[in-house]
Amino acid sequence: MENLGSEERLFSITTGGVSSTLYSKSFAAGGFFPGNESVTLDLSGFAGTTVTLNFNSVVPECLTGPANLSLQNIQMNGQCLPSESVFTSAFGDINPSSWGGCSASIGLDGCPSGDTPVTGTLSVPVAVPLGGANLFTFDLDYFVENLGSEERLFSITVGNCSAALIDSGCMDAAACNYDANANTDDASCNYAASNADCAGNCLIGFVSVNGSCVAQVDGCMDASACNYDANANADDASCTYAASNADCAGNCLTGFVDVNGSCVDQVDGCMDNLACNYDDTANYDDGSCLVDYGCMEDNACNY
Repeated sequence: MENLGSEERLFSITTGGVSSTLYSKSFAAGGFFPGNESVTLDLSGFAGTTVTLNFNSVVPECLTGPANLSLQNIQMNGQCLPSESVFTSAFGDINPSSWGGCSASIGLDGCPSGDTPVTGTLSVPVAVPLGGANLFTFDLDYFVENLGSEERLFSITVGNCSAALIDSGCMDAAACNYDANANTDDASCNYAASNADCAGNCLIGFVSVNGSCVAQVDGCMDASACNYDANANADDASCTYAASNADCAGNCLTGFVDVNGSCVDQVDGCMDNLACNYDDTANYDDGSCLVDYGCMEDNACNY
């Protein structure tokens, strides 16, 4: 910054409404002032409020030389300002989302156009929470050449500090994202699905069926089991099965016969050991036995 005028230039930070100056920097007439510095403001005295910081650039005379004042790395308690914040100034509104929050450069020259000097005030709303260090920090870069006869001034004031701190969030205790600290409902509440918890898990007594939690019905879910339950949606390990080669009633299947309580392959044949064609491997008499019936007493007349 070079001030070649007869009056100094001044940059300061004050509190509007109560006219409390938090920071000020002046640039004397007839000087050249290049430089940068890191600024830390203690806002702990405004805890629990939303405070408006007014960044004021006062240039009594225009055409007194180039001037470039900018704020960079604007943070509250080490965090970028919310992207929904809107900074208002004599040069129009500035939304941080358009410049990336922490890494912004915002010009504060008091002569935006023509020969008419303007008090360039940039108003920045800052939520100051209860507790914490509550430090507002930024980097001030300046390059001022003051060719006029009056000083240039940059200041920061505080205004509208009586408003209660707005802590937006979901205020419905039944919601998954309930915020116990919120004092302003921002319509962000979201809720668990029917019969489910907030993690998407079904509640006790309910099971997931096609993405929905429905009432749990215990039973056997194996269609090949004797006690299969088509209505069951939760397998309770109760399934029972037919014995090998038998049906669920215990009857041997076609092609099998009961031998000593087990269903084995059916072997057709003659099972009469007196028959000429007796088959000792048969387990199912097929009525094919050949028997020569008559008197078997060798003393008889008709033996």
